[in-house]
Amino acid sequence: QRRETQTLVRTAADYSGVPERMLQLPGLILSDVARDGRFGLTVDGDLLTLAPGAEEPEPFLATEANEAGLRFSPDGKYVTYVTDETGR
Repeated sequence: QRRETQTLVRTAADYSGVPERMLQLPGLILSDVARDGRFGLTVDGDLLTLAPGAEEPEPFLATEANEAGLRFSPDGKYVTYVTDETGR
């Protein structure tokens, strides 16, 4: 199955200026933005984060199972996500 390449773009809230391409990956889904500016991403079933100013995302959780929906807690100390991994 071929996954479409998605692009993460940043622009001013009032749409002034030119949109800036931040990241382009196949199967990219933006799930949350932390208060410190980190992005929570799902890419082909793995969880990644993208720090402010970084050019490449960092793996947060990459397993044989599929994970998605990374969400940061308001204080940034915790995350939640969903997985299809079974067991405890």
